[in-house]
Amino acid sequence: MLRTAATSLLLLYCLATPVNSYSAQRFLQRGRVDGNVSEDLTKQHLAQRLDHTAQGEASTNAFAVSKQAIVPVMPIEDQLMGMTEPMKQAMYDEMTFHGSAISQAINFVRSHPNDGWAWCANDGQTCACNGKARFGSHAAGWPTFTMPIAVAQAIQCTGANFQSTLPSRVGLHCQCLDASEATWQNAKLHYNSVSYFQEAWIMLTRVLAQAKLLPMNGDRHWQGEQLFSARGGGSHDRTFMNIFLGEAAQYIPSTPATCIEWAPTMYMSQFPACAHGHQYSLDYEPDINKMHIDATGVVHCDNVHLTHCLGNTRIDVALSTNVWEHEIEPFKAMQSLYDAMNPGGVMLFTVPFVAPFHGVPYDFYRYTKSGVVHLLERAGFCVPRSRMAGGGDFINDVAMMAGVGPGDFSQTEIQQSYFRGYDNIPDGSLVIMAVALKKVNTHDPCPA
Repeated sequence: MLRTAATSLLLLYCLATPVNSYSAQRFLQRGRVDGNVSEDLTKQHLAQRLDHTAQGEASTNAFAVSKQAIVPVMPIEDQLMGMTEPMKQAMYDEMTFHGSAISQAINFVRSHPNDGWAWCANDGQTCACNGKARFGSHAAGWPTFTMPIAVAQAIQCTGANFQSTLPSRVGLHCQCLDASEATWQNAKLHYNSVSYFQEAWIMLTRVLAQAKLLPMNGDRHWQGEQLFSARGGGSHDRTFMNIFLGEAAQYIPSTPATCIEWAPTMYMSQFPACAHGHQYSLDYEPDINKMHIDATGVVHCDNVHLTHCLGNTRIDVALSTNVWEHEIEPFKAMQSLYDAMNPGGVMLFTVPFVAPFHGVPYDFYRYTKSGVVHLLERAGFCVPRSRMAGGGDFINDVAMMAGVGPGDFSQTEIQQSYFRGYDNIPDGSLVIMAVALKKVNTHDPCPA
């Protein structure tokens, strides 16, 4: 059972199937017996399929297995991950080798239980429990439960037995804090989990953290910038930005134009108007006395003084990709950029909403989609909502913070995590992207 759990996290990072954890109807399914198997019956079924894994295991420590033991066939490794026998043996050895980082981490997690509350019955059913039980619901997104009471063997799951004063709610049930988990964590469906895959993911997250294998760079406190691409699978934000910039090319002038991109320049040459026009790159210079434009077109300046540095030069196309989180004075800087652009000018703008600290040399802000609109419109830009986009969702958030890159996902999954239009940008988007226009005439309508 544990080796199944050990691989479940790896699957969930790449194959994350949405599960509505707060669906009371779905949560209560596991307690029904009228056409649905109960949790105990599910466990029995799993046990029958995996009973051979218990052979050779110590009765109290599933990890005290001889290295000479035969590695059993496991459905997840074989059916989903396609692991060869040497791969399975290597993983098994990591877990069982005495003193190894994984072995120590497993024993730490198993011997440091979390709160351990697990479903035991729906409202009106019998809760089998030896320890403590509570009555309540996870409905509406937050848990509301009675004070726990001591239980020996069983208790009827009713509000009266728990002196509940909770109003009528969907999903009322009982949870048990089993005494056996006071010193040794068991693989139950805790809280409002509806799948053992969820429990395996939580358990393995804790194990990998203790073994310093998660995040991928091994540092859970600092070096946040390494999480963007430490694994070698690319950068999530840049992957989504590349999609956006390719789609937004249609809004860039087709004739040669005066363009600016914030250093290091990565995208100007991709746009014919910039490739055949005048190109400037902005390299941060905080000392106003040293601000200048050199012979190669590098603008040594800061954003607040951009109009001062450019003089009479005005910009037709601005490519600002993940710059404004580093800006000390974002509103002043955006106003300066607006003033430095020609009427009819276009800016392709991206900023992170979810990202680890990455000072180059500063890192000050994160922007929501409404924050992006406010920043740009306050300076005078027109921001068509239909041309905005969001890259990433909560699954990508988890992946990036763990150091798992876009290369660990299929192209189909990446496209599933790219969202067009203001209203479609998810609450957990990694990067927010917008097309900003400086209207030729202030009274001109802004495209929808």
